[in-house]
Amino acid sequence: ENRRVEIGTNVIDFPDSILICCVNYRVGETDIPPEGKLEIENSMKLTKDLLEQNPDVIILFHGMSSPADSGRWDRAMDRALKVRNYAGQLVSKRTANRMMVFASAPDSVDMVAIHISGDAVIYRPRGSARAAQGFQVAAREKNKISLEGLRVDAGVDSYYIAIVDENMSEFKLLASGKGYPPESIPWDWHGNDGEPPEPNKNYYAYLYIKDNVGQVLESKSDPVKIKITRKEKRQELILVNFTFGGTFPQSPYLEGRMERIASDFIEKAVQRKTIFKTIVGGHTDIIGSPAANQRLSLQRAEREEKNLRNILKFLLKLKNDNELDAWLSEHNVSIESKGYGYSRPYKVRVWDRGYFRDVLIGDDNYPEGRFINRRVALKYEIIKHFR
Repeated sequence: ENRRVEIGTNVIDFPDSILICCVNYRVGETDIPPEGKLEIENSMKLTKDLLEQNPDVIILFHGMSSPADSGRWDRAMDRALKVRNYAGQLVSKRTANRMMVFASAPDSVDMVAIHISGDAVIYRPRGSARAAQGFQVAAREKNKISLEGLRVDAGVDSYYIAIVDENMSEFKLLASGKGYPPESIPWDWHGNDGEPPEPNKNYYAYLYIKDNVGQVLESKSDPVKIKITRKEKRQELILVNFTFGGTFPQSPYLEGRMERIASDFIEKAVQRKTIFKTIVGGHTDIIGSPAANQRLSLQRAEREEKNLRNILKFLLKLKNDNELDAWLSEHNVSIESKGYGYSRPYKVRVWDRGYFRDVLIGDDNYPEGRFINRRVALKYEIIKHFR
């Protein structure tokens, strides 16, 4: 791993340190002390222009709890949230949306440290488009387009029959040619590229006929709409990347995203009539023995599952793991940690000319590939039934 190129960020005008402020606490306290509020106000004044003019700069609030403070993770998180919320009132809403929190306990001091970071430029996930990998139509919903009572006195020169959307864009070409069209044409609900119709979007059977004297007949059916009875959604999100052989994230920015990930998790979990399965999967690169990598990947997954559960308990105001387990059970949610070793190098699935194909990103032959493989990913599977 010494043969590598590293990408890093630094914030101009902060050459020595990106630590801009510390708020110190007495043991057992979580409210911001008066001198702490003054520190926050002065720091926000000094950095406001920098933050407003650089949308990729994020602000991290790191809450800590010392052994003398009983090493309370919840207390550390409470401190970080209160400082973040207070600082958020002093800047624009756009800047406040870039403020993230994380906690560590036990740590060496009772403090909230405020950092600015440009690591989002490197680690922020790329947006993705949704696509349906497959669908099944109920057996009773076989589809057939029928032409009833069609009469063209001058005779048909040519015809075109298709399924079109609300904008009259072709979704599926059913038939075209010379002479009279067929009386009925089956439609398998797929588009020209094999894709399914979009749920709740209107589609129409469209007929175009040109007769032998050049006259044109056009007709459009009543709208056809797909009604979903069962939907399965799968989503995978990289939580953190790790240093070689380590179980701690490569960047604090990755830790700071966990609060928002947990909030999104809760939003998904409270949807009615859903079964929500979550796998926290740990992965490694190919360097090292299979047994060592298997252990390391599981350790990484278990660390991030614990982190997720801690934030969930905090946001849901639950006292312990038993209460969280009861809440998860009540909402048909399961969380499981798995270690995959180096058996699953990172791939992305792309839709290319009508087909899905996997593209290998984590190529273990290269340092950058090994880096992306040292990861923990959160995989969602949400099954929803509709009446």
